[in-house]
Amino acid sequence: MTTAPRDPAPASAGTGDSRDADPPGRPPRRLLSRAARSAPGSLSVLLAARATGAVTALLVPTALAAATDTVLTGRPATGPVLVLGALLALGTLAHSAAEAAAGAGSATVTGWLRRTLLRHLIASGPAASGRLSPGDLTGRLVGGAQEAALAVTAVPEAVVACCVSVGGLAVLFGLDPWSAATLLLAVVPALALMRTLTVRSADLFLRYQRIQGDIAALLVGALAGARTIRACGTADREVRRVLAPLPSLAEAGRGAWGVQRTVVTRMLLVVPVVQTAVIAVAGHGVSTGRISPGDLLAVIACTTLALRFLEQTDGLVGFARGRAGLRRVAEVLGDGARAPGTGPGAGTDAGTEADVDTGAGAGDHPRAGAVSLRAVTVRRGAATLLDSVDLDLPAGSLTAVVGRSGSGKSTLAAVVGGLARPDRGRVLLDGVPLSLLPPAALRRRVAYAFERPALLGSTLHEVIAYGRPGAPRAAVVRAARLACADTFVSRLPLGYATPTDRALLSGGEVQRLGLARALLQDASVLVLDDATSSLDTITSMRVGRVLTDHLRDRTRLHITHRASSAASADRVLWLDRGRVRACGHHTELWQDPRYRALFSGPDVPGGAPGGPAPGRAADPAPARRPEDRP
Repeated sequence: MTTAPRDPAPASAGTGDSRDADPPGRPPRRLLSRAARSAPGSLSVLLAARATGAVTALLVPTALAAATDTVLTGRPATGPVLVLGALLALGTLAHSAAEAAAGAGSATVTGWLRRTLLRHLIASGPAASGRLSPGDLTGRLVGGAQEAALAVTAVPEAVVACCVSVGGLAVLFGLDPWSAATLLLAVVPALALMRTLTVRSADLFLRYQRIQGDIAALLVGALAGARTIRACGTADREVRRVLAPLPSLAEAGRGAWGVQRTVVTRMLLVVPVVQTAVIAVAGHGVSTGRISPGDLLAVIACTTLALRFLEQTDGLVGFARGRAGLRRVAEVLGDGARAPGTGPGAGTDAGTEADVDTGAGAGDHPRAGAVSLRAVTVRRGAATLLDSVDLDLPAGSLTAVVGRSGSGKSTLAAVVGGLARPDRGRVLLDGVPLSLLPPAALRRRVAYAFERPALLGSTLHEVIAYGRPGAPRAAVVRAARLACADTFVSRLPLGYATPTDRALLSGGEVQRLGLARALLQDASVLVLDDATSSLDTITSMRVGRVLTDHLRDRTRLHITHRASSAASADRVLWLDRGRVRACGHHTELWQDPRYRALFSGPDVPGGAPGGPAPGRAADPAPARRPEDRP
């Protein structure tokens, strides 16, 4: 299978959108409230059904007392019995409706959380993921969101249960203050037990989910390197490595359920003792004439209602799991750079889409594309990837970017088109800050081709047209010809209709498809992030002529290791450790032996000192082979 595009370095987490972020260690309340608002219908029905059931439950003791006293006195009991039956039936219906609404609400909230997280990751790009691996992000997207939904539906349940307990205690005070006072003696220790359950379980469940994410990350990494693992015969060792966190996972799971077991066991001891004490006090009241036999039954029922909050251990465990899931989702939502067009002032003044784009589709926007970087700094943790870079890319210019690995080339490429947000400084496109450009307008103005492009689409036609859905066949073929991809696509039995997963493509062919996709977008700015590194020398020269001869009306930024590509550019930007070391024409820079060494050092396989471009004699091993699959 082809690999995903190489992600540019992420911007600092400090530039993230903090709407959903809460202080460390605290539940993500903002995200909880937003998630609750995503399912107003289901949660409203849930709350109404639980409230109806609560009111019904509070009325049942009184109705039971009335029916019992009526029967004991020999009076006609048809009316009281019918009222009691109606209340019981209403309570049953309310319970059924609440269960259905809880399921629907949980599903809706889960979907909303997944969509929100996915949109954030896609819109913010690599900066949103920060230090998280794809496996961990997948775990948060799938399992974390589902767990988080439990917290949202548990809140109405807990609120209603508390209201029922308070109401039951109030009714109990009206029936027999002595019984109510006896019941209050159990409230303080019970609340302490429930708090212990919630806090300790939440911490353990958070640890459990984090270890799950670690295992997922290890598994994804092993699957990505399946061919290497098979070639080295290290499958057993990799299995042990992936499963190494299992003991810690088991320990966290046993700890969580151990806390629940301890709390539930103590609850089981507390509740019968309290009920027995209340019934004893109420029984003494019947013997002394303080209350009637019917009131005794009502006292017993009210005691059960008042202790309802003690029956919420399952709900509290669900809330603890959900809060852990919410924290893991909120960590991602608060850990990435805002997407372009969502910063302060977006959509106003020069940032409105009407001002920056006609909205008529690809190819209809004004052809400009001047890019300016002003004191741009990008950090990743303690490392500085770009350091106060000032740069102007005139509209229609071709700029080659060269430098050793780690010099900041891909970070610069990501910043130019808004895939990464600088920690300091500004990036402007035709004088408009990228933070003010709506995302759709920015994507129409800047196109990318990567070193390892992901082939997204069910056919090769859809792969090329991915950035411009609905593009006509003629436009797709023209873009493929410019990218030198039409030759090998046309040789396939089904041509452009070839299913993507059935196309055996080399690394160079995959790069040409990615380049064709970028060319089809017809953007003002074209960024090639080492997008020709796997091409053979002849194909690279052909693509170079396309860049210089056919795309003169576009601003082109070409990250490259080839001397020929640097020589054909209008100017060369030489990066060294995140700073601009030199900027000028290739022939001028060639006089510096350190510049010449860039094209013959260990970063350039097959390079030779001096002379023309080192080139690569042949494409690397095919990127899409059956044996690559685990």
